[in-house]
Amino acid sequence: MTWNPESLQGLEAPNAFLQNIQLPNADLWQANLKNANLRGANLQNSSLEGANLQKSILAAAHLQGSRLRIANLAGADLFRANLRGANLRGANLHSAGLVEANLQSSDLAGAKLQMATLYRANLQDAKYTDASTSPKLCESLSLSYPCSTGFPEGFNPESRGMVKIN
Repeated sequence: MTWNPESLQGLEAPNAFLQNIQLPNADLWQANLKNANLRGANLQNSSLEGANLQKSILAAAHLQGSRLRIANLAGADLFRANLRGANLRGANLHSAGLVEANLQSSDLAGAKLQMATLYRANLQDAKYTDASTSPKLCESLSLSYPCSTGFPEGFNPESRGMVKIN
């Protein structure tokens, strides 16, 4: 089947099995992919703005440079997902599993990260301005972060068990 990335806006595909699908540069604006299996999918530089990816499996997905602004990723499995340089401004990542995810240089400004699991996630140069977090977010996670990481005003990463690296 041939996919036309320009015609996927508002796609309705809840519970879809799209494992390893190749959709780089796709326009999935406001798509409904709730509970979809997108394990290993290539969605590099795609627009998923306003998309519903709640409880979807995006483990090992390639999302570098993708636009996920205000997307609903609550409860999503993003184990080892590559989100390097992704725009996650205002995204709902409540209870999302970001274990070993690559969030290097991603923009998490205004993102909802309550109860998200970031164990061994790469947060180098990620932006967190105004990100909504809870005290439990970093407790016991053994996270390290570089000096260049930006956190919301008043957020003290050391008090949450994070370790600064040079």
